[in-house]
Amino acid sequence: QLELSEEPVHIKARRLEMGDRSAEVVALRNKLFHLGDYIGNDLQSDLFDEDLAVAVSHFQIRHGLEADGILGQKTIRELNTPLLHRIRQLEINIERARALSKVHQERYLLVNVPAYQLYLYENNRVAYTARVIVGKKKHKTPQLTSELTKVILNPYWNVPRSIARNEIFPELKKDPQYLAKNNMKLFGRLNNQIYQVNPDAIDWSSLDAANTTFRIRQEPGAGNSLGQIKFIFPNRHSVYLHDTPARNLFDQPRRAFSHGCIRLEDPFALAEVLLSSGDGAYSKGDLEYLAKKSRSKVVELEQPVPIHITYITAWADEHGVVHFRPDIYKRDSQFAATLYNAKN
Repeated sequence: QLELSEEPVHIKARRLEMGDRSAEVVALRNKLFHLGDYIGNDLQSDLFDEDLAVAVSHFQIRHGLEADGILGQKTIRELNTPLLHRIRQLEINIERARALSKVHQERYLLVNVPAYQLYLYENNRVAYTARVIVGKKKHKTPQLTSELTKVILNPYWNVPRSIARNEIFPELKKDPQYLAKNNMKLFGRLNNQIYQVNPDAIDWSSLDAANTTFRIRQEPGAGNSLGQIKFIFPNRHSVYLHDTPARNLFDQPRRAFSHGCIRLEDPFALAEVLLSSGDGAYSKGDLEYLAKKSRSKVVELEQPVPIHITYITAWADEHGVVHFRPDIYKRDSQFAATLYNAKN
């Protein structure tokens, strides 16, 4: 156990990897020993050996970093986080966990945004887990509780006004064929009636994007931004779970890339788990076969599944190992201001 006055030494190296020799290796070895990641007995060796690389990888896994066993700047930054900060991070998340402890459903989905992870719980055990992509800092994924009620194969994407205004209309000014190239259609409204508009008839160079009433819809297909499947749970934020054609982004350890919705690594696997029982059961193969057709199809769940989108930046796993994640939306600091003011 460490007292606050026994703050482990800061690591000053810029980069260390297996085979390096340095006095900083000794400091690194001792710091990882105090943190519980290094379990060896030789604390004085200045050689960055395989045992130390394993310890660095273990630390990286606990902090949501790429587990390459190399001491780089991101790992050094996490290593040098003050102990008091970590203690407060644990206190903040213990308070958050109190709310989750009141969840008593037999089956529910939980998305932890800072962990970029989705979990399906059945009878208090994790039955399924998957990596996810969440919202960017300027398009934060909200915290909410709802019920997942349906799955849509080959969905349309009704482009949000903010995305159309800030991203698509500027592209159209540069390339009037942008909609056609991306399998999108343009719509207008007149006397409460929706009608399709020929984009070739619009002078995009003079369009006032901030005030236009045009709406854009992307048709189903391989290039659809929602992929081949999405999962609906009613909420005021208009967010949902969905597939994505940008599969390479799941290789990143930190995955805040979306406009607020949650992208799934293997959405058909989740759909199979949710739809594999009852009279209207579907296998993953059934769903993939249906998705190959161009038509959109709605599949209702026989029993809605509760979903909780949470924000937990520190937790202990089933082995009691503590994990930390960066406060990507600065919600820890906001929560801390309320928590510590209430205690004073």
